[in-house]
Amino acid sequence: YPDVPGTHQFFGNCAAVDNPLQAPRPASVVVVGLGPEGALRTSELTYTVRMGVLALAQRLVERSEGSESRFELAATLIGSGGAGISVGQAAQAIAQGVREADLALAELNARLQAQRPPGRAWPRVGQLSFVELYLNRASEAWSALQQQAESSPGQYALADAVRSGTGALRRPMDGGYRGSH
Repeated sequence: YPDVPGTHQFFGNCAAVDNPLQAPRPASVVVVGLGPEGALRTSELTYTVRMGVLALAQRLVERSEGSESRFELAATLIGSGGAGISVGQAAQAIAQGVREADLALAELNARLQAQRPPGRAWPRVGQLSFVELYLNRASEAWSALQQQAESSPGQYALADAVRSGTGALRRPMDGGYRGSH
Protein backbone atom coordinates (compact mmCIF):
# COMPACT_ATOMS: atom_id res chain seq x y z
CA TYR A 1 0.00 0.00 0.00
CA PRO A 2 1.10 3.59 -0.50
CA ASP A 3 2.63 5.25 2.52
CA VAL A 4 3.99 8.72 1.79
CA PRO A 5 1.50 11.58 1.15
CA GLY A 6 1.10 12.07 -2.60
CA THR A 7 1.46 8.37 -3.35
CA HIS A 8 -1.44 6.19 -4.41
CA GLN A 9 -2.34 2.72 -5.63
CA PHE A 10 -5.16 1.84 -8.01
CA PHE A 11 -7.10 -1.40 -7.50
CA GLY A 12 -9.59 -2.56 -10.14
CA ASN A 13 -12.52 -4.65 -8.97
CA CYS A 14 -12.76 -7.65 -11.26
CA ALA A 15 -15.92 -9.45 -10.20
CA ALA A 16 -19.19 -8.95 -8.37
CA VAL A 17 -19.31 -11.37 -5.45
CA ASP A 18 -23.08 -11.65 -5.04
CA ASN A 19 -24.05 -11.77 -8.72
CA PRO A 20 -21.47 -12.68 -11.37
CA LEU A 21 -23.70 -11.14 -14.06
CA GLN A 22 -23.67 -7.72 -12.37
CA ALA A 23 -20.84 -5.21 -12.85
CA PRO A 24 -18.55 -5.05 -9.81
CA ARG A 25 -19.22 -2.23 -7.33
CA PRO A 26 -17.25 -0.19 -6.83
CA ALA A 27 -15.53 -0.57 -10.18
CA SER A 28 -12.23 0.49 -8.63
CA VAL A 29 -10.59 1.85 -5.51
CA VAL A 30 -7.74 4.31 -5.11
CA VAL A 31 -5.80 4.01 -1.86
CA VAL A 32 -3.72 7.08 -0.99
CA GLY A 33 -0.72 7.44 1.29
CA LEU A 34 -1.17 9.47 4.47
CA GLY A 35 2.28 9.13 6.03
CA PRO A 36 3.04 8.40 9.69
CA GLU A 37 0.08 8.51 12.05
CA GLY A 38 -0.35 11.89 13.68
CA ALA A 39 1.99 13.68 11.25
CA LEU A 40 -0.46 14.38 8.40
CA ARG A 41 -1.20 18.03 7.61
CA THR A 42 -4.30 19.24 5.78
CA SER A 43 -2.17 20.52 2.87
CA GLU A 44 -0.70 17.03 2.45
CA LEU A 45 -4.17 15.49 2.57
CA THR A 46 -5.35 17.89 -0.14
CA TYR A 47 -2.32 17.07 -2.29
CA THR A 48 -2.58 13.30 -1.89
CA VAL A 49 -6.31 13.35 -2.75
CA ARG A 50 -5.55 15.49 -5.81
CA MET A 51 -2.92 13.01 -6.99
CA GLY A 52 -5.23 10.04 -6.36
CA VAL A 53 -8.08 11.62 -8.35
CA LEU A 54 -5.74 12.43 -11.25
CA ALA A 55 -4.48 8.82 -11.21
CA LEU A 56 -8.06 7.55 -11.36
CA ALA A 57 -8.84 9.90 -14.27
CA GLN A 58 -5.77 8.56 -16.08
CA ARG A 59 -7.00 4.97 -15.64
CA LEU A 60 -10.44 5.95 -16.89
CA VAL A 61 -9.10 7.75 -19.98
CA GLU A 62 -6.95 4.71 -20.78
CA ARG A 63 -10.12 2.57 -20.84
CA SER A 64 -12.34 4.99 -22.77
CA GLU A 65 -12.76 5.93 -26.40
CA GLY A 66 -11.94 9.55 -25.68
CA SER A 67 -15.13 11.54 -25.25
CA GLU A 68 -15.16 13.64 -22.09
CA SER A 69 -17.33 12.09 -19.43
CA ARG A 70 -17.95 12.53 -15.72
CA PHE A 71 -17.15 10.08 -12.96
CA GLU A 72 -18.35 9.85 -9.38
CA LEU A 73 -16.19 9.47 -6.31
CA ALA A 74 -16.95 8.21 -2.83
CA ALA A 75 -14.52 8.83 0.03
CA THR A 76 -14.28 8.15 3.72
CA LEU A 77 -13.11 10.95 6.00
CA ILE A 78 -9.49 9.82 5.69
CA GLY A 79 -6.97 11.45 7.97
CA SER A 80 -9.57 12.29 10.65
CA GLY A 81 -10.13 10.64 13.98
CA GLY A 82 -6.53 10.77 15.17
CA ALA A 83 -4.38 13.66 16.30
CA GLY A 84 -4.00 16.72 14.12
CA ILE A 85 -6.93 16.77 11.67
CA SER A 86 -10.56 17.10 12.69
CA VAL A 87 -13.46 15.56 10.81
CA GLY A 88 -14.38 18.95 9.34
CA GLN A 89 -10.81 19.71 8.28
CA ALA A 90 -10.54 16.30 6.61
CA ALA A 91 -13.79 16.84 4.68
CA GLN A 92 -12.65 20.29 3.51
CA ALA A 93 -9.18 19.06 2.50
CA ILE A 94 -10.63 16.12 0.56
CA ALA A 95 -13.15 18.37 -1.21
CA GLN A 96 -10.37 20.84 -2.04
CA GLY A 97 -8.16 18.05 -3.41
CA VAL A 98 -10.97 16.78 -5.63
CA ARG A 99 -11.68 20.34 -6.82
CA GLU A 100 -8.01 20.96 -7.62
CA ALA A 101 -7.83 17.71 -9.58
CA ASP A 102 -10.99 18.56 -11.52
CA LEU A 103 -9.64 22.03 -12.36
CA ALA A 104 -6.42 20.44 -13.62
CA LEU A 105 -8.47 18.07 -15.78
CA ALA A 106 -10.50 20.99 -17.18
CA GLU A 107 -7.28 22.85 -18.03
CA LEU A 108 -5.82 19.74 -19.67
CA ASN A 109 -8.98 19.28 -21.76
CA ALA A 110 -8.88 22.93 -22.86
CA ARG A 111 -5.28 22.50 -24.04
CA LEU A 112 -6.14 19.24 -25.81
CA GLN A 113 -9.11 20.84 -27.61
CA ALA A 114 -6.87 23.68 -28.81
CA GLN A 115 -4.67 21.17 -30.65
CA ARG A 116 -5.25 20.33 -34.30
CA PRO A 117 -6.59 17.69 -34.46
CA PRO A 118 -8.12 17.93 -30.96
CA GLY A 119 -6.66 15.54 -28.40
CA ARG A 120 -8.56 12.87 -26.53
CA ALA A 121 -10.61 14.37 -23.68
CA TRP A 122 -10.06 13.28 -20.09
CA PRO A 123 -13.00 12.49 -17.79
CA ARG A 124 -13.95 15.05 -15.14
CA VAL A 125 -15.31 14.68 -11.62
CA GLY A 126 -19.10 14.75 -11.60
CA GLN A 127 -19.77 14.18 -7.90
CA LEU A 128 -18.02 13.49 -4.61
CA SER A 129 -19.90 11.64 -1.87
CA PHE A 130 -18.61 11.09 1.64
CA VAL A 131 -19.31 7.77 3.33
CA GLU A 132 -19.38 7.83 7.13
CA LEU A 133 -20.86 5.32 9.55
CA TYR A 134 -21.62 7.81 12.34
CA LEU A 135 -24.18 10.60 12.00
CA ASN A 136 -22.36 12.95 14.38
CA ARG A 137 -19.19 12.76 12.26
CA ALA A 138 -21.18 13.09 9.02
CA SER A 139 -22.96 16.17 10.42
CA GLU A 140 -19.65 17.74 11.47
CA ALA A 141 -18.23 17.12 7.98
CA TRP A 142 -21.36 18.54 6.31
CA SER A 143 -21.20 21.71 8.45
CA ALA A 144 -17.54 22.24 7.54
CA LEU A 145 -18.31 21.68 3.86
CA GLN A 146 -21.20 24.16 4.09
CA GLN A 147 -18.77 26.78 5.46
CA GLN A 148 -16.34 25.99 2.64
CA ALA A 149 -19.08 26.35 0.02
CA GLU A 150 -20.27 29.65 1.50
CA SER A 151 -16.73 31.07 1.58
CA SER A 152 -16.12 30.07 -2.07
CA PRO A 153 -19.32 30.95 -3.98
CA GLY A 154 -19.84 28.98 -7.17
CA GLN A 155 -17.00 26.55 -6.49
CA TYR A 156 -18.86 23.87 -4.55
CA ALA A 157 -22.41 22.51 -4.69
CA LEU A 158 -23.48 20.81 -1.48
CA ALA A 159 -26.44 18.53 -0.79
CA ASP A 160 -29.15 20.10 1.37
CA ALA A 161 -28.68 17.61 4.21
CA VAL A 162 -26.86 14.48 5.34
CA ARG A 163 -28.52 11.39 3.94
CA SER A 164 -28.66 8.28 6.17
CA GLY A 165 -28.12 4.90 4.60
CA THR A 166 -28.38 1.30 5.70
CA GLY A 167 -26.39 0.61 8.86
CA ALA A 168 -25.98 4.24 9.89
CA LEU A 169 -25.35 4.83 13.60
CA ARG A 170 -25.88 8.01 15.61
CA ARG A 171 -22.44 8.09 17.24
CA PRO A 172 -19.67 5.76 18.39
CA MET A 173 -20.28 3.84 21.62
CA ASP A 174 -17.22 5.45 23.17
CA GLY A 175 -15.31 8.66 22.54
CA GLY A 176 -12.25 6.87 21.15
CA TYR A 177 -13.37 6.37 17.56
CA ARG A 178 -10.36 6.99 15.33
CA GLY A 179 -11.84 6.82 11.85
CA SER A 180 -10.00 5.52 8.81
CA HIS A 181 -6.37 6.53 9.28
